[in-house]
Amino acid sequence: MAVKASERVKRYQNPNGPTISTVERKVIEQDGLYFKDIDGTGTVSAVNDWRLTPAERAEAYVKVLTTSEKIGQIFTSDWRMGPKYPSPRLAANGHKPVADESGLLDEAPVNVSDSIFGSQSLPSTSDMVKKSFNRHVILRESPTPEDLADYLNQLQYLTETCDHFVPMQVMSNSRNENGEVVFGMNDATGVFATYPGTLGIAAAVKGTARIDIIDKFADTIRREWNACGLKKGYMYMADCVPDPRWQRTFGTFGEDPALIEEIFDHLIPGIQGGSNGVTPEGVSMTVKHFPGGGARENGFDPHYAAGQWNIYATPGSLQKYHIPAFRAAIRHTRTPDGAAAVANSGVFTAGDLTIDYGKHRVYISGRDAGLTQNEYKLVALLGLHAGKVLTYDYLIKELWGPSARSDNQILRVNMANIRRKIEKTPAQPKYIFTEVGVGYRMAENTDN
Repeated sequence: MAVKASERVKRYQNPNGPTISTVERKVIEQDGLYFKDIDGTGTVSAVNDWRLTPAERAEAYVKVLTTSEKIGQIFTSDWRMGPKYPSPRLAANGHKPVADESGLLDEAPVNVSDSIFGSQSLPSTSDMVKKSFNRHVILRESPTPEDLADYLNQLQYLTETCDHFVPMQVMSNSRNENGEVVFGMNDATGVFATYPGTLGIAAAVKGTARIDIIDKFADTIRREWNACGLKKGYMYMADCVPDPRWQRTFGTFGEDPALIEEIFDHLIPGIQGGSNGVTPEGVSMTVKHFPGGGARENGFDPHYAAGQWNIYATPGSLQKYHIPAFRAAIRHTRTPDGAAAVANSGVFTAGDLTIDYGKHRVYISGRDAGLTQNEYKLVALLGLHAGKVLTYDYLIKELWGPSARSDNQILRVNMANIRRKIEKTPAQPKYIFTEVGVGYRMAENTDN
């Protein structure tokens, strides 16, 4: 059996720079610095030069990657491990894993039809990585932390053998709560440090008024997952429970929208490593499922045909129960381009639109747009979060205070006036866009 990738990793420490890790990928040494040969050119290209910004490197890399390599990265697939951890679901359908030379990866193709997601026809792991160039997979098995680290390192080594190196993003549903293992909900439990189920955690927080329970829970997850190399979580469920018949209730934090929002205000930065998006030591989260992905009519689930009808039973229930917790997910994303531009220059620009935060003025092609105070505040706030949708409720509370009544009409009136002043064709805006039923979005900063 071949030596595992975990035992072959070489590391190169850059003074005042990143540590470069590799198994077999070439490392370039230049001027006392080390660079990984990501694009295969053997040079310190824009792609390989870690001194450039991520945006600059990504822009250079998309010009190098083939169309097939780009398409491969669009997809996410279920994946499996080698013979030591056979999938019970696949085994029930006759699948027998075939180990690669390390014993960690499964090289047998899969064909099953019992998945809640329909039929699945998946290639061998090597073909998935090298031929399909798939770089996003969901792992549902529950190995020991040591075996999980070895498996993930082996996958990353396989990506190094391709002409163009793009690492594998392995995702998982939550793994740190005690509960029944259910495919597609919580697939693994009992190996990592195990807390009560999420309903139990919510009850503990509510009963003791100790939100630090969430801080400790989140920090435990971050440290364990990061140590294994598991850097993406399909978690947690911010859905409020409006119907006790919903089968996914056990994976939620209950029915109190204010409590759920407070929990996620601590959970997200604790797992991701900070309040400004994911950090190098953090684990990226996909908070789920957003309104419409939770309990449907009669408690049915939208993952299935019976849950196709999305009915909000009482007036305002969407805004009162289902939106609040997801505000936390929006708050803790990375600093938007608009905020970065303002921090550097005090000015935000998108096309002919300029917001001067120092002068509290908005200009179109150098001409003062003549906005009122409330109109300016609305445009200025959207500019700080350019490219992101700000919900109606968030805008109202930010502009008129937390006790302000959720009345979208006042926003619509202000926005109609703003568009008459800044848009050539208000009915076809190029600066501020309406996301129907959700909120408004400012165009991206064009100077970054």
